[in-house]
Amino acid sequence: MTWRLKMNSHFKKAYDVGISRHVQQPSIMCSTMTTSRSKLSLPFLSHVIARQRIAQPAAVCHDIRQLHRSSALISQCKSHISKTSQFSPGVSSSWSPKRWHYQEQQRHFTESTKESTDSIPLARGGQSPIPRTDSESSNEKQTTLNFNVNYFLKDIPIGKINASNLEKARAFLFVVSKWHNERGATLSEALLERLYKEQSIGGNSNIVITSEMYNICMDAWNKSNAGGEKIVNHVESIMKRMEERFLRDGQEGQNAHRNMARPDKIGYNCLINAYSKWEEDSSDEVESILGKMKASADAAASSDRVRDRGYEVLIQPDAFTYNSLMNYYATRKDQHLSAQRAEDLLLVMSELSKQDNNIQMDATSFNIVLKAWSNSGGGIHGAHRAESVLQMMMKLYSQGHENVRPDAVSFSTVINAYSKVDPEDASIA
Repeated sequence: MTWRLKMNSHFKKAYDVGISRHVQQPSIMCSTMTTSRSKLSLPFLSHVIARQRIAQPAAVCHDIRQLHRSSALISQCKSHISKTSQFSPGVSSSWSPKRWHYQEQQRHFTESTKESTDSIPLARGGQSPIPRTDSESSNEKQTTLNFNVNYFLKDIPIGKINASNLEKARAFLFVVSKWHNERGATLSEALLERLYKEQSIGGNSNIVITSEMYNICMDAWNKSNAGGEKIVNHVESIMKRMEERFLRDGQEGQNAHRNMARPDKIGYNCLINAYSKWEEDSSDEVESILGKMKASADAAASSDRVRDRGYEVLIQPDAFTYNSLMNYYATRKDQHLSAQRAEDLLLVMSELSKQDNNIQMDATSFNIVLKAWSNSGGGIHGAHRAESVLQMMMKLYSQGHENVRPDAVSFSTVINAYSKVDPEDASIA
């Protein structure tokens, strides 16, 4: 099998798994092979299909669609899969991976040349450019977006943003926040500050900065690949600016609050979530956030102004707030008191759920507490407490509470808690 010698080590390993061990899960191998750009991926996959007489051509075809040379290869591979019943070990055939590889190369060259000639503008000298891959196209789009954002940030003077550029800036802020990396979070925060300067310094009355824009920036940092301390510093800074600007600009006139962003429960939930990504003790901070939200809700409810009374709904802690708070304690390693605090908050949710429909426990709430006891380092005691929480879930579910139905995460978390028990205590587990 001289063609096998041409494979890289990744495909050799897949070959051994697929042929020698007679693995009957082609879709798993396909998903691994589609991450490579090797031209040997399709011949090898076809060989596995043929020699093993795989009875799952639909699943294989689904995964083949993810190959970067998808359009024309799908039909040809489908045709080949439909003939797999003709192949069996020990039966000779004119088909071979080497021949398939050669034919596929020739056809792909012809079709890619035709596509580039028909749909891609000619470069200088009349020559067709090399077709771009998906990753190259994505990188080019990101580079172009970076250029446009930097132009907006650096080249347009303050006070000179027109309506068209304003709409683009808002769209840019939303798009870069979804990059889920530090670069995207940095750009989204920079765009927010540029818009604020345009409003406050440039006097552009067309700009309305909402709390949603601040929340988007905080969420971008929470989902970035930055370190925990850096995430906390940026999210804290964004929230502090929103709070200070609302209070300061509100003193300039009775209606100044009308177009100003006001902190809400979504933003404070993002801030609590940021603390859970940092290993430092921030229990005082997260507890103070919960207290601040409750105080703001009470003040809004007793206000004489209709607008402030409407703010009560926007700031009142909800189930996500308590889940975020419990998750902070669940991420504390080897701390028994943190796990106990998470369970106490679950009991608080249980009491509040009788009065407030916005605070309802679900399977996620219980799973967070299970994780807290699993991470508590409490040994056999922590494992027993996790099991008791699981039994509570099962009891509530049997009583008709569908939203607390234990799932795979629930049971696996309890198993994980027992796996951390010291061997000397295993006998009483």
